[in-house]
Amino acid sequence: MRVLRPGRCRAVLIGAAMALGLITVTAAAAMPATASTSSSSHIMPDMAANSAYNHLSKAAQERLISSPLGMHTANITSQQCSTGTAHWATLHINYLGGGGYQYYCFGGKGTWYFVSNVIAWACAGNNYGTFSWYPASGGTLTKSISPGWTWTFGAGADAQYITINSWSGSYNC
Repeated sequence: MRVLRPGRCRAVLIGAAMALGLITVTAAAAMPATASTSSSSHIMPDMAANSAYNHLSKAAQERLISSPLGMHTANITSQQCSTGTAHWATLHINYLGGGGYQYYCFGGKGTWYFVSNVIAWACAGNNYGTFSWYPASGGTLTKSISPGWTWTFGAGADAQYITINSWSGSYNC
């Protein structure tokens, strides 16, 4: 079992509660409605443990788009990797409640701020930008990424954010 650093435990607990809530919502949605119902528009992930997100102004935070995977600027996209995302930045990441490690790809321009998620490997694809993470030893590490950049993380590393500024070429992950 992985021991979390102080401040990351809350994000993990909130993530687990969100996952349980999504399971409950999914189960309820499968049942026929017997009365009028309302739905919530967004589940806001708890970004309290992400220092990069917390350094943003309140106005900048309010412009971000919410996702169960984190918060992001408008022009960056994420999805599970496929043959159509070969040039995108790729992370081998274990999203909270996501059922183990999966490959997620990020494309477009912008920044994706992660909730506490363990990461094993990253590849820049044909992208230029920055990737930041919390190593298990503490602190924060940030690297500039460019086409061909890859990194294997030590046990217990958590993704903090990825920024994609531009892309060129045809490098695949």
